[in-house]
Amino acid sequence: MKPHHDRVPAGSIALLLVIGLGWGANWPFIRIAVEEIPPWTFRSICMVGGGALLMIAAWAQSRDILVPRREFWALALTSFFNITCYQILVAFGLAQMEAGRGSILGFTFPLWTVLFGRAVLGERLTPSRWVALGLGLAAMALLIIPDAQKLGRAPWGALLIIASAITWSFGTVLFKKFKWSMPPLSLTAWQICLGGVPIVAGALLFDSWSTLPTPSMDATIATVYSVVIGIFLCQWLWYRTLSSLPAGVATIAILSVPVVGVITSAWMLNEQVGPLDLIALLLVMASLALVLVGPAMFVRLARRATG
Repeated sequence: MKPHHDRVPAGSIALLLVIGLGWGANWPFIRIAVEEIPPWTFRSICMVGGGALLMIAAWAQSRDILVPRREFWALALTSFFNITCYQILVAFGLAQMEAGRGSILGFTFPLWTVLFGRAVLGERLTPSRWVALGLGLAAMALLIIPDAQKLGRAPWGALLIIASAITWSFGTVLFKKFKWSMPPLSLTAWQICLGGVPIVAGALLFDSWSTLPTPSMDATIATVYSVVIGIFLCQWLWYRTLSSLPAGVATIAILSVPVVGVITSAWMLNEQVGPLDLIALLLVMASLALVLVGPAMFVRLARRATG
C-alpha cells in the first residue's frame, strides 16, 4: 500500500486552526480597543509588548539573535512596510469601519502580492491569478461603493484597510527578494521591534499621554489579546508552521481568517452581516483559493470526490 506522504500531520493542522482563529478574532478586538485608545498608542503597546515577548522567545531558541550588519537595512525596509505601515493603517481603518468588513478587505493581500511579485520578482501571471484579481476587485467594490454613495460619508476606513493590505503584500515581496541568514523567529522578532520604532515615535508625537482616558475592562482585554495572541502567539506559530510545511499548505490558514473575522465581529460587536458582505466574503475566499492553492488542487479534490 502506498504511504500518504502528502498527509498533513495532526499537530500542524492544530497549529493552522489556532492561527486562523487567533488572527480572525483579532479584528473585532482591535475595533474594541481603538474605540477608546488612540491608534498610535494602541499599536505602540502592541509593538512593545509583542516585540518583547518575541525577543524573549527568539533568545530562548537561539542565543545568537543579533542582526548581521549586511542584512540590517534590508530588514529595516521590509519591517517598515510589513509592520509599521500595515499595523497603523489597520488601526486607523478599524476606527472608522466595521471589523468584519475590515477583515475581508485586509486579507486581500495575496492578490496584491501577485502584482508585486510580477513587478519585483518577475513572477508569471497565470490565467487563474488574473481571475483571482478580478474576484478580489469585485469584492472590494461591493464593500466600498455603498459607503461612497452615502451622503457626506467617504469610505476612508475601507481605503485605509486596502492600503494596509497593499503595504503588507509589498513588504512580503521585498522580504522574499532578500536572502536571510537568521532563523525565522529571530527575523519575526526584529521585524516587530524595528517596525515598531516609527509607531512609538508617532504615539509620542501625535498623542497626548497626559490626557489619555483610562481604558475600560473591555478595551484592556482587547489590547492584551492583540499583544499576546495577535502579535506574539500567532506570529510565532505562523513562522513555525512555515518551517514545517510547504508554504502552499500553510497559507491555507489565511482562508479562515476573514471567515472567523466576520463571525466573531457579528457575535462580539453585533455587526450586521448583509448579502453584500456574504457575497464579498465568498469572492475573496474564491480569489484567495486560486492564488494560494491554484486550480490543480480543485481538480484533485473533484477526482477524489467522484472516486
